[in-house]
Amino acid sequence: MLDKLSRKHNKWISTAFNLCKNKQDAEDLVQDMYVKVHNRKIPSEKLTDGYVYFILLNSFKDKFKKNISFIDIDSLIDQPSTSQSFELEDKDIKVLQYIDSLSEFDKRILKLHSEGDTYESIAEREGTYKVDVFRRIQSIRLKILKNET
Repeated sequence: MLDKLSRKHNKWISTAFNLCKNKQDAEDLVQDMYVKVHNRKIPSEKLTDGYVYFILLNSFKDKFKKNISFIDIDSLIDQPSTSQSFELEDKDIKVLQYIDSLSEFDKRILKLHSEGDTYESIAEREGTYKVDVFRRIQSIRLKILKNET
């Protein structure tokens, strides 16, 4: 399981760096991600790039919660795009904006799912049906994918 993740270590560091813009913080986020995956015993088939991205994103939001609200989105978007890293930053900001716009229910189920909880356990915890949790998460994923392209 961790072997599969470690093959893409540089990708995870790059993704985390695009979130926090600091090498040491990026390394910390990736280390946290490895620990979460190991502790939750997440099956290999669930470890898609998108799934790992959400773990990193949630870790980033948890660690830097206070600073997220201070990002001046307009000034970032108005800057000329001179490199691929800015495009990635812009994409990450759009994903963060979209996630922040979700209902509290959707945020909770997305976070629980990214932490390795099953649809069934999320439904039980939230007092809803498994199929409803599945549909909400799929809908969120599709909207994120549409916004990334």
